Amino acid sequence: MRKLVVLGIAKNISKQVTILKDCLTTILDLHEDSRAYIYENDSTDDTPSLLKALETDSRIKVLCEKTRSAEPTTKALTWDNKACRLERIADARNKCMEMWESADKEDSIVIWMDCDRVTRLNGDPISFLARQLTEVPDKTVVAFFAFSRNHLGNMYDTFAYRDDKFTLGPEIMGQEWWEEAHQKSIIKHVNESPGTHLKVLSACNGLAMYRSEVIRGLRFTAYPNTAMEAYYRTALRDLRVECHKELVKIQDKPITHDRGVCLGRYLFGTEGIWYKNNSGYNQPVVCEWVPFHFEIVQRGYTGLFLIKGWEDVSGH
Repeated sequence: MRKLVVLGIAKNISKQVTILKDCLTTILDLHEDSRAYIYENDSTDDTPSLLKALETDSRIKVLCEKTRSAEPTTKALTWDNKACRLERIADARNKCMEMWESADKEDSIVIWMDCDRVTRLNGDPISFLARQLTEVPDKTVVAFFAFSRNHLGNMYDTFAYRDDKFTLGPEIMGQEWWEEAHQKSIIKHVNESPGTHLKVLSACNGLAMYRSEVIRGLRFTAYPNTAMEAYYRTALRDLRVECHKELVKIQDKPITHDRGVCLGRYLFGTEGIWYKNNSGYNQPVVCEWVPFHFEIVQRGYTGLFLIKGWEDVSGH
């Protein structure tokens, strides 16, 4: 089995640091050369000092920064001029990626962990899945995602989820279309899918595992990227998505303005896809995991799987 590398970002998680330490130790003890890289910024509690104390374990590296400016600096803004939270999360994840890439050039199994929602881990499924990624050398299996649940017992991270049936999100279809009924449809689809795993285009659920060469050099973004654009154009051409009638209607004659307010935009030329502003922002935004995973697919790696029995991370 390859060594393991744990990546995570943190902010105001002082109450979770003790459990986080336990989680990191569980994973790092699975392979003698394993490492963890944690990036923290702009906490207002004791998180920085508590995280730095973890560096008494030489396998754990922590970077803490103050990055917040007085004025919002993100591309997307809310109606009351607040910064885009998704963009700031993406930026933090990129800082963590840079920590790892600058320090470690070896092939490994990379585990992304949400530090704000950890629970005590069972190392056995992590070891088993890491061995599967190590032993399958081609592109058929490159990433695994946990199936963590919310307080209702349902998969919690529907915003990061995409597959060939549920390909589109609010960045195209609009926020109203994406709300509760659609998210329930995703959850029903996942719950009723046969077998122990489900092939996906994107997922996360707080715990994700990759072969390092699949993600090295990639970066997160809170905005639709060219990989998403290319996939959507193909889906529109082939009418390959379940809601293709709605998609065709939106793309044929988009409603671009309402009483002078811009409702969306073409991000990659007027011959491409028209995207809707969503989530209360003045730009089309997307969960940072989605464009990250579409980049993996565009690289030719299609073996991304949600593992329905891997439930080591508790829901919000």
